[in-house]
Amino acid sequence: MISGPPADDEVTLLHSRYPSVRKDLLQCMGKAAGGLRRALANEELTTVITTRWLLAMCARLERSNEFARALQVCVLNTVPQEDVRVIRETFEHHVGPLGQAKAKPSPNASADKRATFASRLPG
Repeated sequence: MISGPPADDEVTLLHSRYPSVRKDLLQCMGKAAGGLRRALANEELTTVITTRWLLAMCARLERSNEFARALQVCVLNTVPQEDVRVIRETFEHHVGPLGQAKAKPSPNASADKRATFASRLPG
């Protein structure tokens, strides 16, 4: 049977590397990946969803905040055509509306922008 790391460990890893991505979104992504790994084990899929792909999706989410685009670029563009529909539908099912709310802003984002702006002002 093909398996990834335990779901809690995978979410912890993803969150430690990409803390601005909502943890509940990461948990949903982990559930989707787990379901797809079971489908692979049952020979319903030919592609294994790796933690590396989930990490790539998180990196994309931090930059672009578009879940559907992150899934397309990091996973769907690289898998066989026969697996695209199942993978997309599984992630959509598990992620649902959380895919709309991606990365949470840094609590100091406004202060950081003001400090950067102030440092550019002539003395």
